[in-house]
Amino acid sequence: MKILNDTTKDIHSTPIKMDTISALIWIIGSLLGSTWRKEVGKGSIEDILENPGKGKLYAIWHSDLLPLANAFRNKNFSVIVSSSRDGIRASAVAQKWNYTIIQGSSSRHGFSAYRQSLRALQSNRNIAVTTDGPRGPRGVVKSGIAHLCVMTGAPVVPLAVHPSRYWQLKSWDRMIIPKPFARLTIRTGEIVTAGDLEKSDASIELLRKKIEENLHAISLA
Repeated sequence: MKILNDTTKDIHSTPIKMDTISALIWIIGSLLGSTWRKEVGKGSIEDILENPGKGKLYAIWHSDLLPLANAFRNKNFSVIVSSSRDGIRASAVAQKWNYTIIQGSSSRHGFSAYRQSLRALQSNRNIAVTTDGPRGPRGVVKSGIAHLCVMTGAPVVPLAVHPSRYWQLKSWDRMIIPKPFARLTIRTGEIVTAGDLEKSDASIELLRKKIEENLHAISLA
């Protein structure tokens, strides 16, 4: 498995050890995921991921993390994961599903995550960002993804999942777990781009709000 390391230009393997909790998440997620039926309108997951010439940023809510991570496994994807204890567990699961891990968040090691993300985008890799993670508040997009959009010019694609049947945890993010044999309708929102905006705090806030609005427009209530 691969992890991007900001101290070198190379991408090299750094396996992340699973603990009991991450192993259970992987096993349960893999077993349930094998029964889920994925639908993407009239297209396919490959259509969503098409990125000629440059990688894209995919904005998701933390609540959609499990079903979307399973749906997009083995798709040459990178994912930004915090370096907290829960983030390390999520990284271990993501590696098992063949994601490249970018460690960092808006609250910890943010500059390191930015440098790793920049290299990934330049290498034509797509990056998923849990926009309200790792600790919330739920449904509020943090500025990190908008900053990446402004600084790199990479487009932001809002992404959400609508399971036909699901459980919802009482955690801060109201995590969604689709039930066995659920149909997953994967939706994409209006793409957000920086265009000719200046690289300023005002531009970042403008894009942050637009990403948040577009993500709410396609998400479960």
